[in-house]
Amino acid sequence: MRRKLYTLATRDEVTLALGSESRRNTAAQSALSGGVSVSKPVSLDPGQIRFEFLVAGDGADRVASQFEELLNSDYQYVPFFGVGEQTDFDGYYVMKSGSTKPLDAQSSGSIHRVDSVLENAGTRRSHFRSAALNTQDVDNDFGTGTAAEVAVPSAASLVRWFDPASNVVTTADSTATRQTQFDPVDVFDATAAPTTQSELIYDLPFDEVGKTDVRVWDSRGTTKVSAEGTGNTIGVDFTIGSATIGQQQRVVQWQRVFVENHEFVGDIVIENGLLRLTLDDINQTIAAEEWDDTNEAWNPVSLGSSSWTLVDVDLTHVGPVAVEAQLLFEDSGSYQALDMRLSRGSTDALFATPANETAPSTGLKDLLSPIALTSDKTAMESLGLRKRRDVRR
Repeated sequence: MRRKLYTLATRDEVTLALGSESRRNTAAQSALSGGVSVSKPVSLDPGQIRFEFLVAGDGADRVASQFEELLNSDYQYVPFFGVGEQTDFDGYYVMKSGSTKPLDAQSSGSIHRVDSVLENAGTRRSHFRSAALNTQDVDNDFGTGTAAEVAVPSAASLVRWFDPASNVVTTADSTATRQTQFDPVDVFDATAAPTTQSELIYDLPFDEVGKTDVRVWDSRGTTKVSAEGTGNTIGVDFTIGSATIGQQQRVVQWQRVFVENHEFVGDIVIENGLLRLTLDDINQTIAAEEWDDTNEAWNPVSLGSSSWTLVDVDLTHVGPVAVEAQLLFEDSGSYQALDMRLSRGSTDALFATPANETAPSTGLKDLLSPIALTSDKTAMESLGLRKRRDVRR
């Protein structure tokens, strides 16, 4: 059977160890991204499981690196579950450690071993998903709107406001539904929440997780999807057999990024299924596309004419509901920085002036206005869990 850790898939045929009882356990002792991790034996704490498996096929090192980054990222309460059938391990997990290395010296790049330790945090029967809010004003020179949008997948049920301070549950009414590349999202206004402590709680099937989340990609200097080929990719099964390893007709060639310090080979691509930003601080360019659901295609967005160029991208947060970065622009020896946040369900990116920076010049505003969010508030949502017993009447 297939299993998924968040959106990354494996098959039981390549699972080497799964459970609380196994022959050994390891913890990573190397950098987060790529490379070979030196490991040492450790014991499992109560509630922890060890999950060890093989990644095989063309580009196995890239796929293994994606697993390692996810396992050592800031992503919290990640679902681990069986695809198409329920298993004893289905639930939300905190990722305690993860490492990867070639199966042996001769298999580097083709067969890699991924070793992880996961700590159980609950199940759908014990917890709701929770979008905790930290609604705040921002210094946004691109507009003065007052909405602070927060979105949840339309596949979610039992969507409500919950105030943990007063233990009050309130009906939540969406303000819009937007069709992203893979699934629709329902949008809510955080400023309409009953209290400042309110969370947006909901239930979501495990197999719906990740479809509408914000993503960061390393383009690796190639197109996202090849017309045909063999190899492994995010969400695509791989098998080890006598015939072929990981064969499929369409292959995702980009690499999913889960950590801020990823060493990019190609462009930095940030997308949420509605807006895609391609950031190239080597060639000093920024490009944008918007999703056209009618034609099922990404259409280019014309940015404003300006002499300002993008010279540095500093990722500051990579998460499922928002990605943040500080962008540095240059014009004739003058520099200006802007904080950027792209949230789940948003059609535009929020550009805010950092505390120690002057307001963006007219030219820089002209450049970014076509993709800039026109609100001086942000929900600053973060994804977590809320115990069902907290919500009981």
